[in-house]
Amino acid sequence: MLPLLIALTVLPAARAAPQEVLLQRCRNQNGAACDLLGDLWRTDQLDSWILPDLPSALRAACQSGHAHSCADLSHLESTGAVSGVPDARTGVDLARQACEGDDTEGCARLAMHYQLGIGVAPDPEQASLYAFRACELGDLGVCWNLAEEARARGDLAVSTDLYTRVCASDQPMRVPACGYVGQSLLATGEVERGMGLMDEACRAGHADLCRQLAVIDAKVGGERVVEYLELACAAGQAGSCRDAALRHDEGECTPVDDARAVHLYTAACSGGDAQSCYWLAGMLRRGEGVGADPEAADRLLLGLCGQGFAEVCQEMCAAGHLQACPESPAPEEP
Repeated sequence: MLPLLIALTVLPAARAAPQEVLLQRCRNQNGAACDLLGDLWRTDQLDSWILPDLPSALRAACQSGHAHSCADLSHLESTGAVSGVPDARTGVDLARQACEGDDTEGCARLAMHYQLGIGVAPDPEQASLYAFRACELGDLGVCWNLAEEARARGDLAVSTDLYTRVCASDQPMRVPACGYVGQSLLATGEVERGMGLMDEACRAGHADLCRQLAVIDAKVGGERVVEYLELACAAGQAGSCRDAALRHDEGECTPVDDARAVHLYTAACSGGDAQSCYWLAGMLRRGEGVGADPEAADRLLLGLCGQGFAEVCQEMCAAGHLQACPESPAPEEP
């Protein structure tokens, strides 16, 4: 299971009252005050003299039925933040109590305990159960991780359901989640809507979805295949830079544009694509799309030779670059 995300948010109201007032309110089982103190502690904003009294205040609120105080107390006990001695077993019990009270963080913490075997025997099934409960309660970070895990194991139905939850939110991961929902819609025949969602995610910088859109578009005429390949290139996918450059170079699905091809081959070569470096060297030598620069071409080819491309070494050796030639064996002594 992928690492669980537990969102921490410090509300502006945390500064509305002195911390000693919040502590007194928390002792009086004011859940909102306890929540604010917990947020301040987790973000290193809690006054040091307040910390020793925080567990007892949270315990009172937890015992009165305020589930999120149980979750905060679970965190304190598990880390030993006050006592200096971590008590993971108590942390598990408190997280369970919080989760049973429908507290999102409590369920996420309980999933983490079972996932990592902290204070309890490792149990992937229980970890998954509590993670799904955290997702159902609204922890979209956990939903995203569960979706990624389901996608990795090929469970399209589960991943689509989870991505759909995230897609419907206003969280930063909404766009890529919508893109993956779009993939599922394509599989069910909702092509226009699916490609629309994937297009949005692609333009937000998700290279794998851009690449998929290029493949799809190539099958239906290729009017936008180069556009999608260039978007994938801009998002850092060297192979897509190469493929876009090749289309500009050969005039496939787009007019021939040597200058653009050189630009894209350069990006692909910089990204580690050896074939692009070779083709770029040829264009530099011939002066296609850019002023002829044989020295730059030689540097690229010698670099490829140094990486172990034997055919390139042979080519450069034949052209008189002795450093590319294989070393002659030392003569045997008589």
